[in-house]
Amino acid sequence: MHSSAGALERVLIMKIIQTYQKPVWILFFLSGVCALIYEVIWTHELSLILGNTVYSLSAVLTAFMGGLALGSYLAGRFAHKMIQPLKLYGLLEMIIGIYCALLPLFFDGADIVYKVIYNHFGTSFFLLSVTRFFISFILLLIPTTLMGATLPILTEALLIRKQELGFTSGALYAVNTFGAAAGGLIAGFLLIPALGILSTTLTAAAANLILGISAILLNNKLQRVKIPRKKTKAAQKSTSGANPSKENNIPIPGNVVAIAVIVFGISGFAAMVSQVGWTRVLSLAIGSTIYAFSIIVATFILGLAAGSAIAARIADKRDNLILTLAFVQLGTGVLCSILLPILGWSPLFFVKLILKYTESFGILLLIEFSAIALLILLPTLLMGATFPLVAKIYQARQQRAGKTIGDIYAVNTIGAILGAFLAGFVLIPQVGIQNSLLLAAILFSLSGIVLFFLSQAKAIFRQVFVAVLLVIVGFGSSFTLTKTSESWNPAILSSGLYLLSHETELEQISKKGTLADVLLQQKNTVKYYKEGLTATVAVMEQNGERFLKIGGKTDATTFSDMPTQLLLAHVPMLLQGNPQNALVIGLGGGTTAGAALTYPSLKKLDVVEISPEVIEAVRDKNLFDAVNEQPFKDERQRLNLIVTDARNHVALTAEKYDVIISEPSNPWLAGVASLFTKEHLENCRQRLNPGGIICQWLPAYRMSREDFLSVLATFASVFKQVTVWESIPGVDYLFIGSLQPQTIDYQRFTEAISIVPVRKNLSRLLIGDLPSFASYFLADQKQVRALTQNSPINTDDNLRLQYSAPRNIFQHSARTIPFNKIRGKSRLSIRNMKLPEEDRQKLSAQIKQARIGRAWTLQAIQHRWQGELKPTLQALGKALQTNPADWNGKELEIKMRLDAVKNSLQTGKFEEALARLQKIQLLPGQSDAQLNEYKKIAYERRK
Repeated sequence: MHSSAGALERVLIMKIIQTYQKPVWILFFLSGVCALIYEVIWTHELSLILGNTVYSLSAVLTAFMGGLALGSYLAGRFAHKMIQPLKLYGLLEMIIGIYCALLPLFFDGADIVYKVIYNHFGTSFFLLSVTRFFISFILLLIPTTLMGATLPILTEALLIRKQELGFTSGALYAVNTFGAAAGGLIAGFLLIPALGILSTTLTAAAANLILGISAILLNNKLQRVKIPRKKTKAAQKSTSGANPSKENNIPIPGNVVAIAVIVFGISGFAAMVSQVGWTRVLSLAIGSTIYAFSIIVATFILGLAAGSAIAARIADKRDNLILTLAFVQLGTGVLCSILLPILGWSPLFFVKLILKYTESFGILLLIEFSAIALLILLPTLLMGATFPLVAKIYQARQQRAGKTIGDIYAVNTIGAILGAFLAGFVLIPQVGIQNSLLLAAILFSLSGIVLFFLSQAKAIFRQVFVAVLLVIVGFGSSFTLTKTSESWNPAILSSGLYLLSHETELEQISKKGTLADVLLQQKNTVKYYKEGLTATVAVMEQNGERFLKIGGKTDATTFSDMPTQLLLAHVPMLLQGNPQNALVIGLGGGTTAGAALTYPSLKKLDVVEISPEVIEAVRDKNLFDAVNEQPFKDERQRLNLIVTDARNHVALTAEKYDVIISEPSNPWLAGVASLFTKEHLENCRQRLNPGGIICQWLPAYRMSREDFLSVLATFASVFKQVTVWESIPGVDYLFIGSLQPQTIDYQRFTEAISIVPVRKNLSRLLIGDLPSFASYFLADQKQVRALTQNSPINTDDNLRLQYSAPRNIFQHSARTIPFNKIRGKSRLSIRNMKLPEEDRQKLSAQIKQARIGRAWTLQAIQHRWQGELKPTLQALGKALQTNPADWNGKELEIKMRLDAVKNSLQTGKFEEALARLQKIQLLPGQSDAQLNEYKKIAYERRK
């Protein structure tokens, strides 16, 4: 009777524990949600502190994973001694919530230290980065260590039978990881866009407090049913002895257990290298937006969670766990190897999807998510499967559940930290994305092979395995390496096809399935290609024109963008009148910096550039020397290059400037939108000297009307006086801000354009007098205020532009803003015009006529976008008749004439083609490569 009663008691105890397990699973899922919400927030916060660099992301990853490893290791040491582990878990969740709610205040307090270092020790990138990295790491290590402690504590709390460690640990890891994936998506797609950073932080902190209180209440209920912790342990021991698992009869040698744990660390390393590499190459295929990064990371995490959940079901039932782990590692290596050549073609694969779903952003994201899952889900499933398998293997040596989980989780996380760090800082910059991913695949495969030979597989099985392996290595590796080298073509990877998907010609080519051939036959010459710390940078040459591409997106050219690149410097420099100290944000091709240095009054020019690869292409490889006035060879050595994040420099420096020129990349790119917030612009305002001027570039293409006006409204909320200039009609616009009324000093302007370097530089845009310069003026202060009165402000907290701009990259509704109507109502202020009344009236009439010519040019461009040939020609004729010196009008005329030549060649009218070629007069600096090619075809076919 006593024995029966004891057995019944043990059964009742287990049933009670199992009943209270279900809410704990929910709590741990929500804990994972909160953890990833914090990671997303911290990544943003540190991008403002450390700059939008790989260092900020590395600080978050290192602190996050380092804390998880440390917390897991420490908790594993005392988890078995805890009487009420569920109560401790609840307390940890509450402390995490309180600390994370206060963390923004700690970040703000650290700014004082950063400013002291930046201004007293010079712009030492290394010293500042190390200091900020260390302080940020310490601040984040506290909550992440507490997060890391929760897994071994809950494993100890929930484990009923020792034989179920594989299931319990794997299921807990899976549940928490599923929560993490959900948290990343919820933060990026819902909470931050809707609530902003601060409210999202407080929401997550409140959730942590609720989780903690719930866990404590649940623990109290469990204690009220009077289940002593020691008795529960006895029940576990008795039950575990009553029904031993099969693998307990197959002892695993200590050295094999140790190697399995080391393999788990290697797996963590290779997994993070794979994630970083996949993210870099897939962002080239779908665009480097905040949403792209979110769905890639979420897919990766979901794969890990699903793999762990599946393996948790079988870990406790396998006869030979070492052999199972070996095949998991081998399978991961093989799948990663197969994926390599596919990734090289990914831009071609994704553009066909993008072409079909650009009308609906939500559907497009879902399709991209599904496509990425199709590519990486299988290998990530296997990566996730390793956790419960290794937990079960390590248990053979370490009987305590908490210590088992703490130790192996720490080892895997340390491997992951090293993988993330080395991938970003060493592997990709030194050997490239392709070889980094190949290394990860090799590590998976080799660790699998080692485990296979350490397993207790039968001899004949080993012989067959070796034979098959040799065949795979002989043929498979040759195929994989060959196909990978063929497919990873810089011309394809840097093509930026996701940006060209609106082009009708590209759509027709894509439908025919010949897109790859067309790309490779476009006579694109790769002048430079490097996968660097922050981005993939390429310089391509086509038809004699060079394009600087960052992440596949063109950021500078040797001709097409010349009006913007030059006017970014000339408009603020001429308006300021006597600039002596200037700042350029973003090197680009160096053309803007070179134009600024043509002004002899300038004594110092600070140029801030975040990408060492851009600097290498422009300064060291001299790839834009033909058009940028060679700013690094300035005889007076006025250029001061600062390699750091521009926002960080403006926030920390004590320098004051007469002119600030901001030409970052497009705001839909991840991280760039922070250069368009009110807080950053306020820092810029503080950096201006009295009488200073700031010039901010913003495109109208790939921008919604609402986003364009929001940026302008934000700009106007910071600067009292704002005007808008149109460098390329319907395409590029320059916002000019100051604290004083903006006027052109006629005398100073006349003196400035008489300076030979300045006059020569402006002549490239056919600008030689005030009317030709003033034609680019679009909107005055009154029209700017009227246009933006109801538009929202973009701030660091609401991140409006960062989440809105990527949604609109396939539309151009900003072009529907009535620019010509605004132009007609705006008046340009000119002072110090000491001319006879007749000459003044004549000058005013010339300015008015030049501006009317620009209005006709915009109309011609708009008709061409709509495919209306006759209206385009009519408007263009009026534009050039009214303003013959309009660079954009002349450029459009040349395009139209070349189109006519192409049509004549296609219809066999070679004499007509030659006659039309004779009438084309190229603009200054324009390549004649296309012209000569058409001439060659016409002469050859005519014969």
